[in-house]
Parts: sequence; C-alpha cells; structure tokens
Amino acid sequence: MLDQSEIVKCSDVERALAAKESDLTKTLYFSQSELTGLLTVANFQKDIDNGNANELHALMLEKQFLENEIRLLEEKNNGLKNSMLAFVEGIRSANTLQVDTQRGSRENEKLVKNIDNMKTSLPSSFDYSNRYVSGARSWTGQEVEGTCTLCF
Repeated sequence: MLDQSEIVKCSDVERALAAKESDLTKTLYFSQSELTGLLTVANFQKDIDNGNANELHALMLEKQFLENEIRLLEEKNNGLKNSMLAFVEGIRSANTLQVDTQRGSRENEKLVKNIDNMKTSLPSSFDYSNRYVSGARSWTGQEVEGTCTLCF
C-alpha cells in the first residue's frame, strides 16, 4: 500500500506533468494558429502578386519550418506522456515491493515470536513430580527414577 507521503508526491508529480502537458498543448495550438495565419497570408499574397515568388518562397519555407516545429512539439508531448506513465509505473512497482517486504517482515516477526514462545514454553512443560520414568539408566548404567509430564 502507498503511504500518505508517497501519494502526495505522486499527486504533485502528476500535477506538474499535467501543467507541462498543458503548456506544450497550448504552444502546439498557438503554432498551428500561426501556421494557418501564415498560410492565409501566403495565399493572399500569391493571389495579389504572382510575380513576387521570393516572398512566397520565404513564406513556404517558414510554413515548412513551423510544420516541423509542430511535429517536434507533438513528439515531445508524446515523450512526456510516456515518461510520466513509466514514472507512475515505477512508483507502483516500488510500492508493491515495499508492501511485499513489509508483509514478509511481519511474517518473519511472527515466526520469531512463535519460536521464542516455544523455546520458553518447552522447558516449563517438564514436570518431574507426576509420572515416573522406568527403565532409565544414568551414564554409569544404574537405574534412575524420575517423573516427566511428557511421558505417555
């Protein structure tokens, strides 16, 4: 799960990227509008003065330049979108890994606690006063009497 600060960071990054995308889109529309205006002027000039080819040629070169700029802006916009998607996916992957790590850590802590509980409860399970152990021999070979609650 994402913690609150990571969610806020993601939201801030998304807002910043959305603002950048908006600016690029605005620039794209302004460029397209300017291009349309230039084309209108070029056609008007062509109709008025067919003999002034140099000016028309300059406008056509500028039109090509602006079309190229529009294409470059569109590529940058697409690149920005792809970067944003990859960034968000990276955050999701990192958060998934963090959640898995935390889950594993909690499970490990439970296992360690259970082992500790078993270690402390095992010696306390022996009660030497209830049952006799018959047939047990010491290291010297002599029979030893004792009791054990674990004997069945």
